Amino acid sequence: MTVVRAARRHYGLRIEIVDLGAWAERGLNAEYDGRGPTIRVNARRMDALHGSARRRFFVRAVAHELYHHLEAIGAVARMRPRAERECAADAFARALVP
Repeated sequence: MTVVRAARRHYGLRIEIVDLGAWAERGLNAEYDGRGPTIRVNARRMDALHGSARRRFFVRAVAHELYHHLEAIGAVARMRPRAERECAADAFARALVP
C-alpha cells in the first residue's frame, strides 16, 4: 500500500493541495491539521515541480505530515523540542520515500 493510500484509508486523513502562502526562503511544504484530520500540501511548491519530482515531493510531504499524525494519535512518542520532531518527521519521510 502506498503512503498516500495508507494515510487516507488506514488513518482516515484527508489530503488537500492548497496555497499555503509564502513562508520565507525555505517555504512551507505541507501542514498537518489534527482537527480534520487533514494534510495540506502547498500548491505553490507543487506548481514549481514537474513529473516524477512533483510526485516525489507530494508523497514525501504526505509522509512527513503522516508522522505528525502518528504523534497526535500516540503511535509514536512526541519529541521535544519542535526541531527534533521535524527532524524525526523528515527521517520518517525519507525512509518511506527514498
